This record gives sequence, structure tokens and C-alpha cells, in this order.
Amino acid sequence: MSEINNLIDKYRSHLDQKTIFELLYKKSSDAVLIMHNGLFVDSNESALNMLGVSSMDEVLCILNHHPSSLSPEFQPDGSSSYDKSEELLATCIKEGSCRFEWLFKRLDGSDLWVDTVLTRIAEGEDEIIHVAWRDISTRKEYEADLMQQKKELVTFNNDLGNKTTQLHMLYKRLEYSQKYQKAIFDGQPNIIVANFNIRTLCDGNRAFLDFVGYPDIPSFLAEHDCICDYFIEREGYLSTTMNGKEWIEYVKDNPEYSHYALMKRGDKEYVFSVSVNEVYIENDKINIASFSDITELEEYKKTLELRIKAEVADNRNKDRMLHNQSKSVQMGEMLNMIAHQWRQPLNAISASAISVAMKLELDELEPDDIREHLTYIQWRVQKMSQTINDFMNFFKPDQEIQQFRLNDVMKDIESLMKAQLQGRGIKILYDQNNPTVISSYKKELAHVLINIIANARDAYEGLHLDVKTITISLTQFEENTLIISVRDCAGGVKPENLDKIFNPYFTTKDQGKGTGIGLYMSKRIVREILHGSIEVANTENGAEFFIVFKNQVIT
Repeated sequence: MSEINNLIDKYRSHLDQKTIFELLYKKSSDAVLIMHNGLFVDSNESALNMLGVSSMDEVLCILNHHPSSLSPEFQPDGSSSYDKSEELLATCIKEGSCRFEWLFKRLDGSDLWVDTVLTRIAEGEDEIIHVAWRDISTRKEYEADLMQQKKELVTFNNDLGNKTTQLHMLYKRLEYSQKYQKAIFDGQPNIIVANFNIRTLCDGNRAFLDFVGYPDIPSFLAEHDCICDYFIEREGYLSTTMNGKEWIEYVKDNPEYSHYALMKRGDKEYVFSVSVNEVYIENDKINIASFSDITELEEYKKTLELRIKAEVADNRNKDRMLHNQSKSVQMGEMLNMIAHQWRQPLNAISASAISVAMKLELDELEPDDIREHLTYIQWRVQKMSQTINDFMNFFKPDQEIQQFRLNDVMKDIESLMKAQLQGRGIKILYDQNNPTVISSYKKELAHVLINIIANARDAYEGLHLDVKTITISLTQFEENTLIISVRDCAGGVKPENLDKIFNPYFTTKDQGKGTGIGLYMSKRIVREILHGSIEVANTENGAEFFIVFKNQVIT
């Protein structure tokens, strides 16, 4: 009985603790919610009040919903509310807890900023997360107000700086001697000089005195009138007079241009960017000129120009190398196609020669046999010669834009590649009756299609398929947009390689079987010569290339 009584006491204690926990959860002033597998499944009254819930229907708008459905589409940092909430939930599940600030939308549409703590309380197939909110909307409003006040303070400081500059000139020479004004004036890194009217210098800051090498303004004025005495007159820089005007007037009258002064100190020449502002102090017109030292920038600019020239030359060399390599690859492809075209006639010629030799050996060779075999061999040689001419004409670049149909291009390509494609059991499929006429460079388009078809041909290598096809289709859209697609069933491109497939020297083929130039040059031909674009995407069982043209459709 004693043991039974102990168990009863423990059970009652457990019930009391559960009741206390439920009271703490439901009646707590802190907002608490429970998430199950990424969705809100329960919340206490504080959380509902915080979201502005006033009815059971509105409760249903919260429960069994993803956090992003109660949030704006994007958080203030620009990230997607859905993606970011998924990332934070994953962090909580991985690390056990996480804390962050989040912007929700109350049911009335107003903003609700909360400091959020996620705590994982169960894991496995059912991920249960304890969510605690603390309303920080007021703090965020204070922060926004503080930021606005900071901006206003910056604006005020900028206005104050401009007014201070005018104050510097107010008292001319003697008034400028006031210590705090002079400190600001002298603290400027740029050379600043103030002139009465046009030429007469009335003041200059410490940077000016350091540059001209005088201890004070009176010492400078004893030997000079104007900073322009230090100008080095050279084309492209300010002179004392410009187009019949004093340099200050010239700068003021041409604010749309950049003005530069070249001055020398010691053995070094310095380049300055010059600007002039005109102010009135009482009845006196004061011209304030600012000289900003851009010597290092100009030197860097010259260095950069040399580097750019070197880079351009280097890129041209690389382009030339790529072009030459592309020609070599193209020549290799052409020789490969010629070899396939010649293999059968060469075998036939060889067989004819062997037949003549055998009959000669058996003393059965007749003059008619010789004439028949020689005629046959001559016919075969002429055909082979015509094949060479066909290939040479086909691979000559177009000089002018032509009007043609895609099926005409495909007939030429099929004629050139038929032997090697048939030898691999590959069929080319295209609509031979499509009437659409294209206005472009026919041979360049053919070269691009040959490159893509050759890639599909190589992709089928080693695959044991009952049917191997390469399908070429042409689709016309509104606004004269034309898309040529080339689709195969050879397994497609690895996703991580889709963005690299048009890069120079990138290839997925075994070493020695690919150069990585064909598709790169194809993209350049499409973009720079055919004025179109080319993309690639994976289909269910292969890859598909899209060549897009605009305003090149005739009918």
C-alpha cells in the first residue's frame, strides 16, 4: 500500500506540474508559440494579442501556417521571408536553438518587430520547436527615428560647413585671423585661395603656403599677386589667360568642363583639379578657388591606361590563338568527315584494283574488264574530288547576309556528316517542309549547328541505345523571334557544368578527345556575327541547345 500511495502522489504531482506549465504557457505575458514540422500549431494568448487576433477565424489564419505567410514577402535586408525562415529553422534544428530579429505583419497590416528565440524540443520525424517572441517594435521605431535624426544632423553639419566657409571670407584678411575659423580654413587638405575680384589674392590656407613656400600671405604678396604665377602653361591645362579671359573667369564661365592646373614645386610637377565658387561679402565679390591634388591619380591613370593597352593586346593575342585553334579543330572535324565520306569509295576502288590484280594473276584479264574497272575508278575519284570541293566551299565564310530556309542548311549538314553519323547509328530529324525564311549568314549558322551536332554525336559514344536521334526544330514567335533548338537523348550535361559549357577550353570529354573550343567559338559566332544568343538546358533524357534570333525572320 505504501508503494501505491507513493505512485499516486507522484501522479498527482505530475498533474499539478502539467497544469502549472499550461497556465504558464497560456497565461504568460511573453508570446509563446509551438511549431511542428515548420508550421505554427499552437500559441498562447500573448502571441495572439501581439498579432492582433480578435476572433477564432483569425486564429485559423495563424495556426498550420508557415512563418512567411505572416510576414512581408521580403525582410528589410532584402532576403526572401520564406527562404530566410527556412534557413533559420534549419539552423535551430542543427544547433538546438537560435536567436534573431524578425518582421511580421499583424492581421491589420501593421508592422510587428519581434526578438525571436527558437528552441528545438523534439527531433526526428516530428520536429517540434518552441518559439518565444519579444515585441521590439517600439525599439525599432526609436532606431528609425534615431537614424532620421542622424541624417538630419549630417545635413545640418553639411549646411553648417558651407556657411562656415562664407564666414571665413567675411572679414577679409584681418577677420580671417580669428583662431577657430583659421583652423578650419587651414585644416583643408586642398589648396584654397580667395581673390578679390579676379587676380588680387586676399587669403590662402596652410596647404597653399606650404606649396608656394612662403611663411605667410604678406610674404607671398610682396613678390606675387596670384597663384597663377605658378602655372606651367601646357596644352590641356589652365594658363593665366584662357580665350581672352582671366583663368578664374574662364573656370566660372565653363562649369560643364573639368579644369586642371599644372604647377611645379622643386623638381616635381603636380596636377590639380580646379573649381571656383563666387560669393559676395557685403559689397565685395570674392572668388574662392580650390585646387585638389590629383597627381597620384593621374599617374595611376597613366599606369592603368598602359595596363589596359597591354591587357587589350594580350586579349587580342588570346583571341587570335583561340581563333587559330578553332580553325585547327574545324579542320580536324572537316578531315574527320572527309575520311568518313572517302572510306567507302576507297574500299570500292581497292576492291576494283584487287579484282583486276586477281584476274591478271589468273590470266583471265580482258581489255573490257580493264576499261570497266578504270571507268569505275575514274568515276569514284571524280566523286571524291567533288567531296573535297563541297567541303572547301562549305567551310568558306559568308561575305554577305543571305536569305535561306533551315531545312536547306540541314540538307547540306546531313550530306557532310551522313557517313559518320550513320556509322554510329545516329539519325538527324528535322522538318523538311518548314517554309520559314531566315536572313543571316548561312555558313556561320551551319558551322554552329555542326559544332552542336558533333557534340551530341560524341555524347552518344559508348551509350548502348536502341534509338539515337538528334532533333533540330525551328519555332517562330511574335515580334519576329526565331528559336532553333538542337536536342539529343544522350543523358544531358551535369548541372554543375551548365554554366561552364561555353567557357574556353572547358570540356567534359576524355583527355585528347576534346579541346573545349567548339562551343566557345559557337557562342562568339552567334553573338558577334549572327547577332543572336545561345543557351543550353537539360531535358528529361538529354541536352537541348537554343539559338535565339530576333528580327531575322522574312516569312
